[in-house]
Amino acid sequence: MKNIFVQNTYNKLINNLHYINIPEIKFYFDTVNNNLYKLYYNLKLSAFIFSSSSINDEIVSFINDHSDNPDIKIYIYHDIYNEYLMSIMPKCYHIIDEDNYTGNGIKFPKNIVNPNLYKSNKNIGKKEHIIVFLEKQADIPEGVKNKLYPNDTSILMFNNANIKNDQNIGFLSETTRAEVLQESRFFACDNDYYALEAGLCGCDILDINDLDKNITKNYDFTNYITYNEYLGKILT
Repeated sequence: MKNIFVQNTYNKLINNLHYINIPEIKFYFDTVNNNLYKLYYNLKLSAFIFSSSSINDEIVSFINDHSDNPDIKIYIYHDIYNEYLMSIMPKCYHIIDEDNYTGNGIKFPKNIVNPNLYKSNKNIGKKEHIIVFLEKQADIPEGVKNKLYPNDTSILMFNNANIKNDQNIGFLSETTRAEVLQESRFFACDNDYYALEAGLCGCDILDINDLDKNITKNYDFTNYITYNEYLGKILT
């Protein structure tokens, strides 16, 4: 059995890791706060997955101490792309989103989904909601902002505490995200982010910059790789 520590941060890869089962791999989720060395020894960890946005001095110290250890693999998921981290941690395995991938590291593909979570549920009736995920946004996109209350109350936004609006109503776990998509008719998509998942849940896909534009036909909802397939290749 391979024991892998996962820094419990909020991003697409880590959120989905909570619901992945790979034979002979056990994931341990925790924050990093003066506990990394203790966890390493107590749990007999053989690999670590950190997020670039949450690298701290403790993690840097641990990596410096163990980067030459052939019995440990250290992965860094670039939820925020950080080329500097790649240069100072060349012996780590850097997982890079497809949009930022330039040939170095491991590509994290856009068409990766968890079909065990994201699937149509015939027992759930669709509501006339337009779902917007804001975690990759610095502000509400103009195409959405122009449609908000009092013009439209059907838009529901999630996942960015820095954006203040009455229609931005909280954070979603990956299971709740799937449930919200299953019960909603529309999903406003930005650069393919969660488009396949929404389509598998039966949503029509709208352009986040123009909610009157239906772009569902742009997607092939049969062309995807599962997390189990992807992680089974890079972690084993």
